[in-house]
Amino acid sequence: MPHTPTEQADAWVEKATALADAYVRKFMKTSQTAVRAREGGYEAALKEYVRAVSWVQAQMIGGRQGIAYDSGVLFGGDLPRDREAEEAFFAKAREQAAKGSIRAHVPAAMVRQWAEEVQGQGRKL
Repeated sequence: MPHTPTEQADAWVEKATALADAYVRKFMKTSQTAVRAREGGYEAALKEYVRAVSWVQAQMIGGRQGIAYDSGVLFGGDLPRDREAEEAFFAKAREQAAKGSIRAHVPAAMVRQWAEEVQGQGRKL
């Protein structure tokens, strides 16, 4: 059992990281979304998104206050902020975390964006 604040923080981070990593591995190995991403050439973008979602939920499962997250990955870095969409994302993440497990929902709009980016890169070659 960790005794110092540093030991407690290290133990918490290790647990949250292990939860998130296990979920990402399983998702990328078993989901149809991952199969389509591999075929479509946007597997790396999908994996980054699933990792970001699972990290948020792992922190919530661990009871962390003040969640750290990558807004560019989760909500698109080039787009104007949609606070309503962000609030909906975090509400869903809290709801899922309350169940004690991680589950990522990948918005169809993100998949379309990644696929379009891959197609655009193909045209530039």
